[in-house]
Amino acid sequence: MNVYQQTLEIVEHNTGGPRAPLPAGIPQATLRGHLAQIGYAPDEAWDAIDLLAENGDLYLWEDNRGRVRVSRTTEPALKAIIGEQNASDDPNRDLIREVATLLD
Repeated sequence: MNVYQQTLEIVEHNTGGPRAPLPAGIPQATLRGHLAQIGYAPDEAWDAIDLLAENGDLYLWEDNRGRVRVSRTTEPALKAIIGEQNASDDPNRDLIREVATLLD
C-alpha cells in the first residue's frame, strides 16, 4: 500500500465506524502524525494530502476552532460536515454553502 492509499484509509478510519458521534473530519495535524508513525517523512505526508485534495479525493476545511480538518469527498462525509456545522452553536454558513455545492 502506498502513501496515498494509506492516507485515504486513515481518513476513512478516523471519520467513520461505530463511534458516535462520528467526527466530520480528522484534524490535518493528526493525519500527518498518523502518517509519520507509519514511517512517512513530513514532505511525503504534505504531498499526499495536497495531491489527494487536488484530485478531489479529500476535502480540507477549517472547523469552528480554527483547525484544518480533512474529510473524504463522499456524499456521507460531506453531509457529515454540514450536519456538524448545523449542530454547532455558531455554524459556518459559508462552509455549509461550499460543501453543499460539492454535493450537487
